[in-house]
Amino acid sequence: AEIGNHHLGSTETAKTMIYEAHKAGAHFCKMQAIDPYVVSRTGSMPYSFYRACELTTEEYLECQRYGHSIGIPVFFSVFGEKHRLVSRVRRDALHKISGGQFNGLSAKQLQEHNNTRTIVSIPGDANLTAEKCIAISQMHKMFVTPYLPDKVDWDRYDVMKVKLGRLGYSDH
Repeated sequence: AEIGNHHLGSTETAKTMIYEAHKAGAHFCKMQAIDPYVVSRTGSMPYSFYRACELTTEEYLECQRYGHSIGIPVFFSVFGEKHRLVSRVRRDALHKISGGQFNGLSAKQLQEHNNTRTIVSIPGDANLTAEKCIAISQMHKMFVTPYLPDKVDWDRYDVMKVKLGRLGYSDH
């Protein structure tokens, strides 16, 4: 379940969203741990929006602990070094490799993350070599859809499912 920044800076709202996602049957919750300055340089919203949505590192950790307490792992896309701690706080914490990172990593680099605690976003233009498929074999895999629903390449998604087996999709 994508929570992103939809909590709008409220820890209580974030926890409610985590609870509702768990109740609805989601397996994981993803939030964004942001440094407003960093994310506003590449994001689609103005700095003031990201500033209003930012939680403190302790609040991000509180959301992660809350999810753990009710049985749903909470992990983060981390934008900026400021909140890097949130993805390393627990030995069993999930972490994510973004679609942009995926294309830039070699099979050898991906292999370092090849475990069941890693979620990898695979963009539609990914070069899925045999080596990369092996390197991500144990990871949870998501096909990253474009922001415009009519631009989703479902044929490419089907090809990836054949190559990778179980594949979810990240609906923007």
